[in-house]
Amino acid sequence: MENKHIFNSYGFNVALAILLLNDFILKGLYGNWLTGKLSDFAGLFVFSLFFMAFFPKYRQVVLYATGILFIFWKSPFSQPIINFLNSLSIFSIHRVVDYTDLFALLVLPLAGLYSKIVPKAPVLKFNPILPMLLACFAFVATSRAKDFGFKVEKTYTYPFSKDTLIARLSNRIDSFNNGLGLDSLVEHSGTFYLFIPSDLYTVPIQIMVSTEEKGAQTEVKLHHIELSRPIEEKDQKALIEEVEQKVFNRLK
Repeated sequence: MENKHIFNSYGFNVALAILLLNDFILKGLYGNWLTGKLSDFAGLFVFSLFFMAFFPKYRQVVLYATGILFIFWKSPFSQPIINFLNSLSIFSIHRVVDYTDLFALLVLPLAGLYSKIVPKAPVLKFNPILPMLLACFAFVATSRAKDFGFKVEKTYTYPFSKDTLIARLSNRIDSFNNGLGLDSLVEHSGTFYLFIPSDLYTVPIQIMVSTEEKGAQTEVKLHHIELSRPIEEKDQKALIEEVEQKVFNRLK
């Protein structure tokens, strides 16, 4: 490894500590926009430095690749991959589409500059294997599902066929779903994730619904509302009402 000093540097280890502290403690205690964005900034800084330590001659490639992967991850286009990985039942991956997270990309030039000064800066005196392993753990652990959402289990009945319902979902709701159509989950036929902008929650949310045809009618079940940060129980009812107004009432 040509640039192992990165793993002993103060900047890398402080950012790694912030990432772990924020994801495992602060988000649960003070779930808000700040804790949501803090992980993105710290995570991108640590992630890019991690790979620049292994490929110092390809610093620019690492930075551009990290930025492109982050944009893809934060977009609805990554949902099919997430669905496939979740279908393997190894562990559950979760993320909510929120384009304000892309402001974290501003940390990448700082990471590139920092990687250049690391060889000249003081470093911590311990085996670099420890922060390296902690970083690998952080990359995996912070991408696992942190369920700040809540179960709903409400059913809505419509007097038309399932095909008609799916068509209405595509035509009337897909404007919320970033034009990607209805993204069917791999492991559950007829179950969908929909991305919905929320005025109450201030960032997009995800809802999970399933459809079932019963004679001349079709039932739609709202199973779960997925959130990127905690919400108080008293606000859950208001959020359900907003989803009903924006989604289920529009299907009538």
